[in-house]
Amino acid sequence: LRATHYHAIAILVLTLLLQTISTTRDVQGPIDILASAIVPLLAIARIAPGGGGGIVVGDTGYSEDATPDYDGDDEVVCPAGKWIDPAFGPSVALYSADHDPRNKISDPSHFPLCALSRWVLKSGGRECPPGHERATVILPPKFVDGRRQRHENRKKGIPDIVHVSSPTDCLPSSTVRALRLLVNEQHNHDDGPSRAFAIYVHSAAAMDAFLFGRDSDAFPEAKEGAMCGSKKLEAAVMAATAQELGVGTDSQRGIHDEKGNSTEAHAERERRRRRIAAEIGSGVTRDIWRMLVLWEYGGIVVGRDALDAILAEGGSSNNATSASAAVTKGGVETMRRLMRQWSLETSDALLYFVGERLPVTDILGAAPRHPLVYYAAKAALRNAIWDSEKSITDSGRTTKIPPIKEGLNNVNKSWSGTKMGEVLRIQNGAGGDDYTLRFANGDDLLPSRLSSPRTGPWMTVLSAFGSDNGASAGAPSEEGIKDALRRFAAEQKYIGLDAMFSCMEYMLDMYVGKTTAKIGRKD
Repeated sequence: LRATHYHAIAILVLTLLLQTISTTRDVQGPIDILASAIVPLLAIARIAPGGGGGIVVGDTGYSEDATPDYDGDDEVVCPAGKWIDPAFGPSVALYSADHDPRNKISDPSHFPLCALSRWVLKSGGRECPPGHERATVILPPKFVDGRRQRHENRKKGIPDIVHVSSPTDCLPSSTVRALRLLVNEQHNHDDGPSRAFAIYVHSAAAMDAFLFGRDSDAFPEAKEGAMCGSKKLEAAVMAATAQELGVGTDSQRGIHDEKGNSTEAHAERERRRRRIAAEIGSGVTRDIWRMLVLWEYGGIVVGRDALDAILAEGGSSNNATSASAAVTKGGVETMRRLMRQWSLETSDALLYFVGERLPVTDILGAAPRHPLVYYAAKAALRNAIWDSEKSITDSGRTTKIPPIKEGLNNVNKSWSGTKMGEVLRIQNGAGGDDYTLRFANGDDLLPSRLSSPRTGPWMTVLSAFGSDNGASAGAPSEEGIKDALRRFAAEQKYIGLDAMFSCMEYMLDMYVGKTTAKIGRKD
């Protein structure tokens, strides 16, 4: 017995010593590894006072008023904030060693559901208009029970999470009812191995919080890319659509009065043009957010325009914008088929193609830390930041489709030989099992508004014009908008004295302006 005590003490001392050395070298020690294995299992097993029932949270900052209104019988049990996401733990320096990508790349969160629940709540909470209701999290019944098996399986594979990116978390009530119906059907499906999905609605405010409220060790340039890329695209849109919106031609009658001052009509058109440009520019933020949320948590990302297009499939409206889209029986059936496909998917990523090998980015699935997502995110951030890169091509934003194609070339240069329905294998450079990527035929599964190479890449741009309050007052045609942007794609210039915008200058002005303001400099 005495020898056993000595052995136990020796093991404890050795463990503490190894942990101390590991901490000083910024690597995981034996206690870290043990905790990362035990804490998730405790939460998944619903270890809570009284045996569960209700959301049990550690030091996460939740209050009863702040907890999301889950749809389902069971709720998620969350541990302390630092276990959910490093951004919820103690504050750290922006460029600390903990977030230096040269030191390490962090592992995926053990609690993606808890972290996502907190991110989507950062939406502002404004009152929803009539016919709409707030939806941040939609969970099917008994969803937590299904987490246990998924956690014990291999780490790869697309998680059972659907991310909906939306300007607001106020969705049409018909859309919310359809989503609740679909997640419950997925859970109760009997013919085959069905999986239950959790749906998270990320508003523009929530996406901004995710991008600017956390530090990404793999993508330290993410904040700069989101800020600069959106402004870069705004400048291009402002210049490209001036004529189409009736702004910028001083000789037009009514634009200026006799003294050369702008009239109110001109000022209103200018405000409208800036609103539209800002909304189109926000697409860059969504493109970058899409890759980062898949890198961190995995799942299926669906854009709000794409969701509306799917649920309105077969409707009478031919309008390319989604502002007036209504849910139809055919649309619900289309969404049901897609979710069924996602439920049966066994690969690590899912990419739809339409037309002549045109990837669809408004619906994209991947496991956390997938190499395609990494390379696509890096390409999108480069296109957003570098002044040598354009912001618009003849296929829409340069942060939307081109990064996917570049990512495919990086993970497997022979990807173009993969047929629809087949799986592309991607070598795992770190050893272990190869990653996989399913090529899905979007022409067969997606609505025409999403599968048309003529319309799909421009859908979010067109919706910005349709959602504007002044859209009915002399709005240009869809073809006019697309022709203007395509024409402008060849004329962009971001380097030189006469360049329309410089990301480098924009960022320097931002930082230098703050610095000079502190020392009292006045120009």
